[in-house]
Amino acid sequence: MIYHREFSDYETYKKKQAAKASYNNSALLATITERRKGFKKLFTKHKENLMPGNIVCLGARTGCEVIGAREAGFKNSIGVDLCPIGDTVIEADWDILPFDDSSFNNAFTNSIDHVADLGKLVKEIKRVLKPDGIFFMMIVTRSGKKGGPNTFENWLEMGGNEVLYWDDPFDVAEVFLKQGFMLETHILPKGKWNSFFLRNKK
Repeated sequence: MIYHREFSDYETYKKKQAAKASYNNSALLATITERRKGFKKLFTKHKENLMPGNIVCLGARTGCEVIGAREAGFKNSIGVDLCPIGDTVIEADWDILPFDDSSFNNAFTNSIDHVADLGKLVKEIKRVLKPDGIFFMMIVTRSGKKGGPNTFENWLEMGGNEVLYWDDPFDVAEVFLKQGFMLETHILPKGKWNSFFLRNKK
């Protein structure tokens, strides 16, 4: 099951997302080199699960994902974020991506818990991906020990900028599968991250 945090209006949602950037920009910028290397390693590792070509990185903020993707051979990759830092990320909402239909071979995110409207996101990813393009989604295993950081109770109490909570990562993947995506690969986490590779079947 997927739970959705309600905001009074869209502007409040945007301010919540911007707040995260405002208080930790310096910390994010300080880790760019390390994180860029990590994403280069990630995209290189999963080349066989992705299509050759470009990647649109959603919720990219500093552009580490974008730079890592480009260095891994996915040229002309670009990022999208409500509060971008750097010249590899465009300011835009995931719900209304500023790209033509079938613009990308791949899409990627590890921030799907911040999306305002999951249904709209699915449609937009489907629209901007080429036929047979791949959506690479990294998603955490939410359920944890009672009182732990990943429990539903903790998520409710925190009241932060994370919009979505799920009982099981497959609950989120299922939303995409019902809208015409096909599960190509699911990689179980060694830690907390699940990796889903979903093919766009138009």
